[in-house]
Amino acid sequence: MSSGRRSIVLAASGVLLWFIAIMVFWAFQPSTDAVPSGVDQRVLVVARGPANTPYSQKVMCNTLFSSSARSLDLPALPDQPTGVTPLKYQRAACTTVHREARLLFAIDTLAFLGIFAAGGWLLMRHRRSLSGASTLVAA
Repeated sequence: MSSGRRSIVLAASGVLLWFIAIMVFWAFQPSTDAVPSGVDQRVLVVARGPANTPYSQKVMCNTLFSSSARSLDLPALPDQPTGVTPLKYQRAACTTVHREARLLFAIDTLAFLGIFAAGGWLLMRHRRSLSGASTLVAA
């Protein structure tokens, strides 16, 4: 195997491993979404920080291959002191994360196919150049 062909095969192997790693470590894993829920008016708690701070609730989402963005009920939001507007989810949970994950996966898949097609084209071009060179030598 020539060094040019070896380089193309190694590059194709690396791209294939990259795509498999993305599938295993990202695409098949559930994602999370931090949904803004308002201003937290609870009194100062050391672990939570000062009162009157923006609050976001972490919500578990489905994988990007699931038909729905979320299948579980939304987690309950913390109670606020009396006389204060209660927290509420300010947007739909997981829909943006799910849509962006699918878009990123589509871009990644197109890049994978494009790189593989370019590698195949280079391999065929390299093979033709070698067969053309051997014909010239034999003549």
